[in-house]
Amino acid sequence: MTVKEFFSQLLLAIDYEGDREKLVSEFLVDIKIRALAKARQKISEESRTSLDGELKKLVNEGNEDTQTYADILNKHISRDVYKQTLESASEEIMRQYLTALQPSLTPEQKQKIGSLMKGFREPVNTDS
Repeated sequence: MTVKEFFSQLLLAIDYEGDREKLVSEFLVDIKIRALAKARQKISEESRTSLDGELKKLVNEGNEDTQTYADILNKHISRDVYKQTLESASEEIMRQYLTALQPSLTPEQKQKIGSLMKGFREPVNTDS
């Protein structure tokens, strides 16, 4: 199950009445931002300085090509490190959201969330 699928099911379980797709998209952006920040902390000071300089240059040039950004990130941050930080960020954001919701959940919603959580035998797929 992907993170997107998990959050979609979670919103169904709590009977979220707003725009689910929008909220899921916001979750995914938050996860990616947090993962990049964590991954950045795991690289050497030299790589961090180089990464920051390259990204700042792109921003200053007004470059909006996502592939260029991805290439720069991939040059400095390994896939393993990014995947690890993506999983960690996903868990943190999910935990924060559930903690914030906890007081307002009905017993039925709590049971649905419990069933959703018990359904996991493997880690959540962070591909999307």
